Amino acid sequence: LIFQSALFSASLTAGIGPKPIKEGSTPHDAHGGVIQLASFHPAYQFEGEPAASAGHYTNRAPFPLIHFLREEMMTRALDQFPDPEQIPQRNIQRLEAMGVATIEQMLKSLP
Repeated sequence: LIFQSALFSASLTAGIGPKPIKEGSTPHDAHGGVIQLASFHPAYQFEGEPAASAGHYTNRAPFPLIHFLREEMMTRALDQFPDPEQIPQRNIQRLEAMGVATIEQMLKSLP
């Protein structure tokens, strides 16, 4: 997890999700995992979604962040979860049910 205080602007992070690092530059460690990057930003917006959509909050964070995810670990975790391909849609549905006002209130209450 990396905190990126000034590395990304909102326009640079829009539409970015987990991305594999290009072959040839893929870091390997003693455990042999390929790394994926997942970025989060306070102003993240999915392309084609209304600006007021609560679904944007699935990829938002109070501060710009990049998560480094070991692909092997993600695969193992997702193999144990029912219908993992539905996780993003279920998360969006939960946030839409909560509503933007509730989500923003929860974020404001963070220390």
